[in-house]
Amino acid sequence: MLDEHGVGAIVPIEQLGRGFHKSLWLITFGALVLCIGEMIYGHAASSPYLLKDGVEWAYDVAYFGLAAFSFGRGETIERRVAFALAAILGIGGCQSIYEVWSAITAPATDEIDNLTISAVVTILGSFAEAAVLFRFRRSHDPIVEATWLSARNSALTSTLGAGVTFVVRMLPNRWPQIAVDALSAYLAFQAAAVVVKDARKA
Repeated sequence: MLDEHGVGAIVPIEQLGRGFHKSLWLITFGALVLCIGEMIYGHAASSPYLLKDGVEWAYDVAYFGLAAFSFGRGETIERRVAFALAAILGIGGCQSIYEVWSAITAPATDEIDNLTISAVVTILGSFAEAAVLFRFRRSHDPIVEATWLSARNSALTSTLGAGVTFVVRMLPNRWPQIAVDALSAYLAFQAAAVVVKDARKA
């Protein structure tokens, strides 16, 4: 929603209604299905890469589940959870920095089929999350903002990462993947800063 100056305004909970709350639970359930499904398939295929990706979906389950649980439970709880979500975003940024280091020192390898499955699942899952939350993107409510920015960042970096993965398979150069991981870290820290700023105003 835009205010009279055309700037993104805080959308009251009553205006967001049940739609946003249901969207959070839908994303949480979807991420849980992807987490369990990819881990089972990764184990069956003896693919550490798919297992790792499956475990990473647990991050979304916890993140969006926490947001869903807290939303609408009062300003104090929402504000505290917004800070917690900002901290989780910051941890995600640190994880991306670790991925940069790993890409330099110990690049992961796997079968091309497994890499393809991982890329497709990640892209479709992250874009589905972003699509569900897209209509709430202009709200400055900290909980809404934290979930939208996380979904947006995942959609962007998963697409870039998938493209880079296949380029790297053909070219002996790790720097494109390192650049994507560095971008992911930047976006995570930037999102965390935005959420903290608006949570302090709430």
